[in-house]
Amino acid sequence: MTAPFDTLALAEALKGTPLGKDGAEAVARAMADVAMADVATKRDLTELGDRLERAMLRQTIALGGIVAAIAAVATTVLKLLS
Repeated sequence: MTAPFDTLALAEALKGTPLGKDGAEAVARAMADVAMADVATKRDLTELGDRLERAMLRQTIALGGIVAAIAAVATTVLKLLS
C-alpha cells in the first residue's frame, strides 16, 4: 500500500538539509510508516461490514423475540380480562 503523500518528493525536499540523502530517505520512509499504521484497508472495511451485518441480524432476531413475547403476554392478559 502506498503512503498518502509523495515520499519521493519529501525525500527530495529534505536532501538539501543537514540530513543529507540517506537521512532524508529515512525520514520519508519513517513518516510513511507512521501515516500508514492506522489506515484501514479494503479488507479491513469488508470484514467490519460483515461483522456489522451479523450483529444487526442478531439484534433483529432478538427484537423479534421480544415482540413475540410481548404479543403473547398481551394475548394472555386479554384472555384473562375477558
